[in-house]
Amino acid sequence: MSPYRTLFCVFILALASASTHAYLRHTRTRLNQIFRRGPVTRFGTRVASAREPLEGYNDNKSKKGGFGDLRFGQITSTLFVLGDALSKGSLKREEVKTNDIIIAGNEIPDYNLYRYQSYVLTRVYYQGMNVKENKIVRLDVDDLNAEVPEIAAELGGGKWQKYMSLYSPKYHKCCGPVIVTEEEMRIVSLAEEVKSSTVLALPGLFWLWVAYKFWLYGQ
Repeated sequence: MSPYRTLFCVFILALASASTHAYLRHTRTRLNQIFRRGPVTRFGTRVASAREPLEGYNDNKSKKGGFGDLRFGQITSTLFVLGDALSKGSLKREEVKTNDIIIAGNEIPDYNLYRYQSYVLTRVYYQGMNVKENKIVRLDVDDLNAEVPEIAAELGGGKWQKYMSLYSPKYHKCCGPVIVTEEEMRIVSLAEEVKSSTVLALPGLFWLWVAYKFWLYGQ
């Protein structure tokens, strides 16, 4: 067998191992929802009382077709999420930008946010007070790690709180994105998730490779 063919087979085994690991974590989350929290309902989504819904939310522009979106709620979702990330280049950068797919690092059941599930980061903004006009102001940023815009100093109002909105057509189709803070929800980037899954899948990949070599030896 040529070296190129061997490398290709190893790559396929690595991809299968990582995908299996991600799917098992997804299944564990679903079982946890069913046996500990009861069935998941799409109509339980709510927005925190201290925050208003997003202005001008259009249910048709934040999704690719509800349950028809292959990036969410399907057995093969992991592959479609990776394909989407590759097309956007989000696996090559550390920054998490708006419209990127992220992984929930913890759970907030009241918001239909569940660990290891994927969501679209639809918006990131800082909320504070415009002292001159005595009203709440929201300043949008494109990067999850972006600092408060300079204009905030001119508006005054003291502390500015960062909020982000997360959306999944599987959980939030009826009500739109939910709004959380960084303190409430730990965001895991796809690049970080892929690295983690690859490392955890290495033992399984090793034994698959050993089995493959034994199979070649038997030929």
